[in-house]
Amino acid sequence: MTSAIHPTRLRILAEIMQANQDQRPAPTMRELCAITQRSATCIVNHLKALKADGLVTWDMNKTGTLRATCRAIGPDALAERNTASRCG
Repeated sequence: MTSAIHPTRLRILAEIMQANQDQRPAPTMRELCAITQRSATCIVNHLKALKADGLVTWDMNKTGTLRATCRAIGPDALAERNTASRCG
């Protein structure tokens, strides 16, 4: 993973993580487009980069598969939520 993450990628990741924290589905592609004011192509490219960095899992051909990884969430957040066993 690179040391600096593009601001749009941070926003996308924050939205995914917030949805997870609120126990709701991750944002859809259309929702991410509206939130970031970027095109679907741009969002796909950012998601591919986040996936390559190991921060999200996502199957481009299936809906509802976008998830933040344990690497994105971090050990401190895991300890607070007592979910470390899922990411061990």
